[in-house]
Amino acid sequence: MKSRSTPNRRIVATGRRGSVYLVVLGLSMLVTILALGAIAAGLAQRRSGESLNDAADARHYAKAAVDMGRYAISQDANWRTDYAPGTWINTTMGSGSCSLGVIDPIDGNLGNRPYDAVRLTGTGYKGKAIQMVQATMVGSGTPIDALQYALFVPGMLHNMAAATSFFANATLATNGTYQTEGSLFGNVSCFLTAGPGTTYGTVNTFGSSTSTPPTTIESMYVALGTAISPGIAMQQVVLTSTYNPYGAANSDGVYVITASADMTIQNCRINGTLVVVDPGHTVTFNGSILMSPARKDFPVMIIDGNAIFSCTTAALSEATCAANFNPSGAPYNGVSNSTMTDTYPSMISGLVHVKGTVKFQAAGLIHGAVICESTASPDAVQINANEEIDYDPTLYTNPPQGYTKSVTMSVQPGSWTRVVN
Repeated sequence: MKSRSTPNRRIVATGRRGSVYLVVLGLSMLVTILALGAIAAGLAQRRSGESLNDAADARHYAKAAVDMGRYAISQDANWRTDYAPGTWINTTMGSGSCSLGVIDPIDGNLGNRPYDAVRLTGTGYKGKAIQMVQATMVGSGTPIDALQYALFVPGMLHNMAAATSFFANATLATNGTYQTEGSLFGNVSCFLTAGPGTTYGTVNTFGSSTSTPPTTIESMYVALGTAISPGIAMQQVVLTSTYNPYGAANSDGVYVITASADMTIQNCRINGTLVVVDPGHTVTFNGSILMSPARKDFPVMIIDGNAIFSCTTAALSEATCAANFNPSGAPYNGVSNSTMTDTYPSMISGLVHVKGTVKFQAAGLIHGAVICESTASPDAVQINANEEIDYDPTLYTNPPQGYTKSVTMSVQPGSWTRVVN
């Protein structure tokens, strides 16, 4: 019995020692794995922290690129023509780098309109981190002084004997002589006064002069416009930003007529900006005219020549003119039809800009302002009828594009965004 029991006890003891060894070995391996895991976690945490730091730095670099673009714009009055759309900046910064892309989001052309928005996209790089920041800048203009008047002319302003002119609660201005034989309701600023007429308002004489619009305005709007050829008489015509009987429509409603003779515009409805290049000749507006710009930040007309306004306030009648002034594609107040029974008010709304002399020959209505560039004496502007100009002060607070001393670009509120690459 003893000789048999001894081996059994040894076998049991050996098995226990092996189990303990395996347990100890397993625990050691577990400790090693945990230690390695802790080391790996620490390294991963460190790398994660480094990545977060790199991302934060890259974001700062991206914003710095946008700020550099803003600074470049603020320091260069001619930045729209001095710079082209695309990459403006690509440089090292800190321990990374940054770049700046600039576009005009409206039409891709930085130089064609001074108020167009500009979008700046900064990209920052640090390590493997790439961050993008974007901001949109918009323009606001400082108006030329001439826009604070219902009518401005550097030459002589002559209110004729037959005229009873109405410029209620507004001021007319001339750098020269204001002469009146008739009656004028409104205020006048001038260099000299003359004539036996009556002015129902304040007449102020001053020693300083008001400047005319920038010389680049006409060429800017010609470049924006679509050429049309109506001949020397434009009658019973509808012209809008969506409807052009002479060809393709211009989305801004800018249409350019180039002429070399006197021409007449009569009984028309125009919702756009009409540019007439006819130096040395006269453009006459007759009958009933309904005109307004398609864009509030554009003038209603630019006449490179002389202008005579013989249009009246009699309604523009489709039946009288045998014409449809709100056909399909050219709605009026949202309504189009195929009838010829509608009537429309006869008035010109917006900024009227004439580079030659101006004559008012009928009792018409302008809601806006008139700028005449003529320096003629006598009669740069002649008022020979019961003309009324209902001055629109928003032309001064929000001047039409181009009619500014300067344009300030600022970041549009709420436009700062992070861009996902």
